[in-house]
Amino acid sequence: MIIACELPKFIWPEAINHATYIRNRSFTWALQGKTPIEAWTNKRPNIAHLQEFGIPVWILREQQNISKLEPKSFKQIFVGFEDGPKAIKYYDKNTHHIKTSRNYYFSESPVQFEGEDEREQIVTGTINNTAQNNKWKRPKDDDPNKTLRRSNRPRIQQDYRLLDNPFLTFDPALELASLACDPEEGHHIISSGKLINAAFNKANLASEDPRLLQEARESPEWPDWEKAIQNELDQLIQQNTWVLVDPPKEQVPIKNKWVFVKKYDKLGILTKYKARLVAKGYSQIPGMDYIDVFSPVVCLETIRALLALATDQDWEIQQMDLKGAYLNGTLKEEIYMAQPDGYSDGTNKACRLIKTLYRLKQSGREWNIELNNQLSKCGYKKIHSDPCVYLQKTADQISIITVWVDDLMLFSTSTETMKIIKRDILGAFEVTDLGKPSKIVGIEITHDQAQKKITIAQTNYIDVILTKYGLQDASPVHTVTTLFLLLLLL
Repeated sequence: MIIACELPKFIWPEAINHATYIRNRSFTWALQGKTPIEAWTNKRPNIAHLQEFGIPVWILREQQNISKLEPKSFKQIFVGFEDGPKAIKYYDKNTHHIKTSRNYYFSESPVQFEGEDEREQIVTGTINNTAQNNKWKRPKDDDPNKTLRRSNRPRIQQDYRLLDNPFLTFDPALELASLACDPEEGHHIISSGKLINAAFNKANLASEDPRLLQEARESPEWPDWEKAIQNELDQLIQQNTWVLVDPPKEQVPIKNKWVFVKKYDKLGILTKYKARLVAKGYSQIPGMDYIDVFSPVVCLETIRALLALATDQDWEIQQMDLKGAYLNGTLKEEIYMAQPDGYSDGTNKACRLIKTLYRLKQSGREWNIELNNQLSKCGYKKIHSDPCVYLQKTADQISIITVWVDDLMLFSTSTETMKIIKRDILGAFEVTDLGKPSKIVGIEITHDQAQKKITIAQTNYIDVILTKYGLQDASPVHTVTTLFLLLLLL
C-alpha cells in the first residue's frame, strides 16, 4: 500500500491500521459468512464510507478570519479512519505529520507529490469542470523549433448521413489492431471501453447467417429464406406499414436492407428462418427525422429475481412473443424510405412510412409508448424500480408482465389469473403463445414446477464461443469461492 501510493515508510502503522479496519469488515469463512465486527457487536457494519488508502482528500481550513480570496481547503493524503466514518486521518506532506479531521471531502484526482504545482492544491469553492476536463488534453510544446509529428492515419471526410453506419465495412480484428497502435506514432489514445466493445464484436460475429440479400440467394437454404422474406412482406402489408407515393424533390428517401437470422431453441435445434426488413436509420437527421429515442427494457436482474420468487411461491410462469412489435407504433414524423431491397415495383415511388419500422431511431420508443398505453387500459401499472415491469394486484391475486422489446414473460399466482393476462394481451396485439418459458434474451430456462426448481444457463452460447476458437475440448475449471459465504440483500 505504501509503495503503490509512494508514501513515506514511517506511515506503515497507519497502513496496517487501515488494512485491519477493512479486514474486520470483510466476510470470512471462519465465522460462517459473518464479519469480525458483526460477530463481536452482533450488528452488521456499514461499509458505505470506505475509501482507498492513499487517495486525495480535501481538508477544510479551520482557522479564523480567513479572507474570501484565500483558499478554504487544502489537498492532503488519506491514510485511514478515526472513530468510524465521522473522522479521517490524513498525511500532511508539508509538515510530515498524521492529522485528524471531521471536515473533509474526497476527490477522484490522482495523487501528486514531487514537482506538483502548489496552486493545484487549493480548492476555492466548487470544482471547475472545465479545468478538470482540460487536464487530460495534450500540453502545448514550448519549443517552437521542434518538428511536429503528424499522424499516419488517413483523414476521411465525414458524410453526416453516414455517421454511425453499422452497415459499412467493419472488421473488429482491424479495429483491435488500430487500438493497439503506438500513441507516439500520432494515433489517438482509445479508451478501454472501446477496446472491450471491439473485442466483444469480434467474438460475436455471425458465421452462418447471410449478411446480404445476394448471399441469401446464393446459399443452398434460399427456399427457406425466400419463404421468410415473403412472410415478412405479408406482415408489413397487413400492418399498413407504408403507402407508396412520389417523394418530395427535396426529400432523400432512406434506404433499407434485409436482416437474416436463424432461430434456435435451448437445445440448439434450428426452429425458424427469420427475415426482417430494417431501415438504415443511421441516415436520419436528429431534430428533423426524430427527437427522442430512449426506450427501456426489463433488467436481467429483475427477470432473475421474479423467476426465483415465482418458483419459491409456486406461481404460474408463461412466455409470449409479439409479432412485429415495432410495427404497432405510429410514426409521428414524415419519413420516406426506398422500396424494399430486391422487391421494388420498378417505379420511382417511395414508401411514406406510417408505422415505425425496425431500426428507425424512434421505433423502440414509439413501440414502448403504445405497449404502455394498451397495458394501462387493462389495469396494469409500471413499478418504480423497473419501467418494463407491469403489475396488477387484487385482494388475493397478483399478475406481473415483464417486457424485453417483443418478449413477454407472464407471472401469476393462479391458472385463472394467467388466462386473464393472456386474454388482455391477445385483445391488444398479435402474439404467439410460447407456453412455459424455455429461452429469453439468450438465457436458457428449465422450470420444474413440481419440484419447485428452476435453472438458468447459457450453455449453447458458451459452446459456440468455445468451438469458434477451438477450445471445445478444453478442461473445465471450477470457480473457487469462500465457504459458507451468504449473499445478503443490503
